[in-house]
Amino acid sequence: MNIDRPGLKFRAKQLMSVSKPAPIPVGLIYIAFTMIVSMLSSRLLTSNINADYIMDVANRMMSGADPGVYNEYMEYISTHGPSAGASALNILLQLVSSILWAGFILFCINTVFGRHAEVANLLDGFSIFWKVLILSLLESVIVFIGMLLFIIPGIIMIYRYRMAIYILMDDPEKSPVQCMRESAVLTKGFKWQLFVLDFSFIGWYIVIALPFIGYFAEVYAFPYMNLTRTLYYRELLRFAGKDVGDGQTYVLPENY
Repeated sequence: MNIDRPGLKFRAKQLMSVSKPAPIPVGLIYIAFTMIVSMLSSRLLTSNINADYIMDVANRMMSGADPGVYNEYMEYISTHGPSAGASALNILLQLVSSILWAGFILFCINTVFGRHAEVANLLDGFSIFWKVLILSLLESVIVFIGMLLFIIPGIIMIYRYRMAIYILMDDPEKSPVQCMRESAVLTKGFKWQLFVLDFSFIGWYIVIALPFIGYFAEVYAFPYMNLTRTLYYRELLRFAGKDVGDGQTYVLPENY
């Protein structure tokens, strides 16, 4: 069974132009916050490190003239690394960023399903903070174990549980484990198509990586790509025989 990928992308572009509130400003708020978090994290983790010394060590490593430079570097990092307070604050910032990411997914879900989407959706993840955190940890552990098994199993696990966060934000009453189980069912037979969907955005990722212009490209590409993925989530629900509110459902064979 195939899902109309070009059709979903076209629909996502339509939603970009007609949805209220517009996805681009909401996405921009999230992007701006993550940029601030990235700068603060960099500052917190490197505040005690002398940049000139690091450059000198890098040059010595490249020249190969000083065989003991690596041990010297490791000793320097161990004594000049971030303080416990800075590390704790950095972890807190990353957690807040994760919660806002979950909130943006909820905004996309509400937009795609014709529900009441609003900027405040970005903060709705805080009401289920622990569920989002536990789900993220469970996925990370499973994917890490998969990556240890020659990478491919890890990639499979990424796509197996790709829809877990969507399921959780769509129905916060469900447990993280239940969301992962349902994601495994939804993505059965569609993991390769999900991979192809992600790969189809490769052009956008290249442009986003460009200096300066990448920031402007991301403002459009970020909500566009995530609306497309949310539309894909809706299609997976249809194929699972669930009513998504537009009267169109598909029923999979019993042995699927």
